[in-house]
Amino acid sequence: MRTIGSMLVLVACGVDTPSESSTDDSTPPVVDSEPDSEPATDDSDTPPPPPTPTTVRIAELLSDPVDKAGKDWLELWNDGDTAIDLAEWTIQDRGGSTVALSGEIQAGERRVVDSDELEFALDKDGGSLTLRVGNAVVQSFAFGPLLPGMSLAWTDAGWGLDQTPTPGKPSLAAFRGVATVTTACGPSLTADPAQPQEGETITFTVGCLSGASDGTAATMFGASLLTPTKVGAGSWTPSLSDAGAYRFLAATWTVDPDVPPETTILDLDVADAWNDPKNVLVDPVAYQEEWGLPVLHLFPKAALGSAYVPATATFQGHTYEMEAKYRGAASYSYPQKSMTLEFDEKDSIDLGDWDMGHRDHLVLITTFDDNSYVRQKLVYDLWQGLADDAGVDRMTPRTFFVVVYVDGSYYGLYTAADHIDDEFARDMGLTGDGNMYKAVDHNANFYRESVYGGDKGTLHDGYEKKEGLPENDFSDLDDLVAFSADSDDDTFRAEAPDWIRVDEFVDWFVLVLYTSAYDSAGKNSYLYDDTPSTDVEFRYAPWDMNDALGQDWQTYRADASASTSYWMSMNGIFRHLLTQPDSAAEVEARMDHLLNAGPLELATVQAHVDEMQASLGRNSDRTWEKWGDRYETYSGWRRRTDFTTPPEEVAYVRDWLADHDTAVRAIWGL
Repeated sequence: MRTIGSMLVLVACGVDTPSESSTDDSTPPVVDSEPDSEPATDDSDTPPPPPTPTTVRIAELLSDPVDKAGKDWLELWNDGDTAIDLAEWTIQDRGGSTVALSGEIQAGERRVVDSDELEFALDKDGGSLTLRVGNAVVQSFAFGPLLPGMSLAWTDAGWGLDQTPTPGKPSLAAFRGVATVTTACGPSLTADPAQPQEGETITFTVGCLSGASDGTAATMFGASLLTPTKVGAGSWTPSLSDAGAYRFLAATWTVDPDVPPETTILDLDVADAWNDPKNVLVDPVAYQEEWGLPVLHLFPKAALGSAYVPATATFQGHTYEMEAKYRGAASYSYPQKSMTLEFDEKDSIDLGDWDMGHRDHLVLITTFDDNSYVRQKLVYDLWQGLADDAGVDRMTPRTFFVVVYVDGSYYGLYTAADHIDDEFARDMGLTGDGNMYKAVDHNANFYRESVYGGDKGTLHDGYEKKEGLPENDFSDLDDLVAFSADSDDDTFRAEAPDWIRVDEFVDWFVLVLYTSAYDSAGKNSYLYDDTPSTDVEFRYAPWDMNDALGQDWQTYRADASASTSYWMSMNGIFRHLLTQPDSAAEVEARMDHLLNAGPLELATVQAHVDEMQASLGRNSDRTWEKWGDRYETYSGWRRRTDFTTPPEEVAYVRDWLADHDTAVRAIWGL
């Protein structure tokens, strides 16, 4: 089949588009039914044509019902004068699922077959269907994504898009354009402002990307809350109940009427005007995204505190019965608190879009103590980058930005993160049956002496045991601390591989030095021993990285100078790594590589900061609107006065990284 041109037609949901009437006399193209001179065999590359002429075809399909409890369906149409026995007929989808048809379809009959009868669902993101009689292909076509409640329908003009589907009846409202374009057309949606919110006037345009033209197509464009306008452009001032994603459909047809259009979904997010007193609360099921970020709606059934309480969470259109609590030590007093969410294992939260699968826990880390909003995620991303650069699997907490609403009220940006537990360990390729320890204060220093002076009460002072049995057995951790505290440098170097994953501890030091994470040399970390009874080997995972990248845990400015003495005093293992000559040379070589050809190269890190800031967009401003006044007056900052706006704080982080990079290079002579 030769395509001699294509056109762009733009339509959207909820608008009456021009239609072409279709009658029962409409005759769809039928396959060539003339027999080949020689019958095709099973080894033929091309299936043989039907053994007898047929006028049955798929004439309409709907893959995304408006009613989510509804069923998708397709319509078979016999446009002939005689009944057709469907005993040898089958329908197959893109994935290869095949269902056999049965019975007769009468002359002129339109039979609706829903997903229950098909035994497979029509993919709302697009797919293909093949109609066969025996081994012969009667009809085969691919289709793209459609808007909810819109069908792909056959009319006397060929394939069209129908905003009022007519299962079992001729399609009367399908729209098909008549003009062509001579260049490839990539549909695009632009809006000013690019990230609008309720109450703002939006000017929008839908059309081809640069270099393409939509010819002279007489098209219509609109959405359910927009006044229809011509040729895909217009303006709109949404009301205070219009928050949500508005979806538009761009369709490109060939001039061959038997070829369905290529379709593309275009989204325009209109954010909730949460701070307007006349605002209408959003629908948590429908309001899934805010300016490109996912939205999590939390509804506690009792006052949130340090213990779990029953709650309901709605995320990406799914509602979960679960439990929630506040978490943290110093952060527990913040107006915007961190939270831990616990889900039923049988209905765990689906985080597949962020490569986290289904999780029975999710941590929401407050951004209240970091008005750049990027510090926590940046440090975790750097740890992932160090693991990737080393080409090894490590315990790398996964994170993503999320907007949180509590009881319908906007709570702003959070960094969503893995909960470090046995489930996380299994996700990281470990058994999950070992001992997990969290370092909660600076006594977690791998010395016998307390960081505060004098001997420790136990060698595991500074740690809490989070996973592993018996609950009060710290023997493997006590032995590790004793080994670090009592070994000379050469003994430690020789025997360390029997106790720790040495490359991880080297990169742990690199991470805290590079980010000046002063609270994280021993504290703010997890240690995990996967099989303590047979093979002790401790692994590391970072945690709680707000004291980093130019500020301390109380948000005071931290200068960009660098030193190794602090890290040695706070971590006995670091001391061994930095004072044993061969180990120190390896640390220096690792630092040299990472700064000059690895993930810590300055331009690479600053570019990542810029990417995160761009992904946040106006979400940063909204969070500052919500918490900025409370941030500047919070007593925990001890009357700090050098406050910045979020863009200024990101600029500060970028400048600090440049100054700190110079300081670190000076230490190592790089």
